[in-house]
Amino acid sequence: MNLTDCGHKHLLGITIRTRNENERSRETAQIPGLWKTFYEEIYKKVLNGETVYGVYSGYESDHAGYFDVSAAVEKVGNEAEQKDVKPIVLQSGKYLKFTSKSEGDNQIWQLWEQVWEFFSDENQELERAYTTDYEVFYPNKEVELYIAIK
Repeated sequence: MNLTDCGHKHLLGITIRTRNENERSRETAQIPGLWKTFYEEIYKKVLNGETVYGVYSGYESDHAGYFDVSAAVEKVGNEAEQKDVKPIVLQSGKYLKFTSKSEGDNQIWQLWEQVWEFFSDENQELERAYTTDYEVFYPNKEVELYIAIK
């Protein structure tokens, strides 16, 4: 992981609002359905783009509160908003970047586990901002996770 300054980006995608407590149960989890809808109904049919983003924003408070989750691609031209597709902005700022060194379906979960472990360490000095965090899924199967830092 490394600390990096990121500029803002304009994306287009679909969004749900949830909280971690709801995502622990199959009955109340919304994130799997978001990604299913994105890949089956939006991606490649409505939007163009090879790199896919998972965006966490609109935090009510911290990891315990409600937040928005978006599945999106970068806005590259004058794509019009369609159906449920809306603009999403990745805020510029200081981020802690985590990079996956493995392959397979569990890459992003491994990165989130690194984040939780890192921020559970009382001796580290960085603090999450809970503004905008995001995942980047590249066509070559690389995955990056950016966590906003105060």
